[in-house]
Amino acid sequence: MTLERVMVDTWAWLALNDEDDADHELAELTHQELLDRSYVLVTTNFILDETYTLLRRRVSARQAIQFGQDIQRAAESGALELITIGPEIEAEARHIFETLDVFQGGQANCQRIGNE
Repeated sequence: MTLERVMVDTWAWLALNDEDDADHELAELTHQELLDRSYVLVTTNFILDETYTLLRRRVSARQAIQFGQDIQRAAESGALELITIGPEIEAEARHIFETLDVFQGGQANCQRIGNE
């Protein structure tokens, strides 16, 4: 049986971990639904770096550290797949970003596409 996967970006992690975020409740409900259905969450080192920084700035250093510990446990348990964006994927993402006129996302979104 192949497990379903879902990409989690910075804004979803922030909403889930910042109780003052306008989408916090929706993020919690969505997160629980994904866990209940045994989805594997997928994210990248670039997304996590951005999330740690923004959590530290918007919430607290303690919350950013706790988030990092939660991410580590999730990765170790198999509930989270962490994709490391290295030079090869980054170059491919930059190429996609620079050549696709119709693409509306940023380079981080291209990295996800380049990794698929």
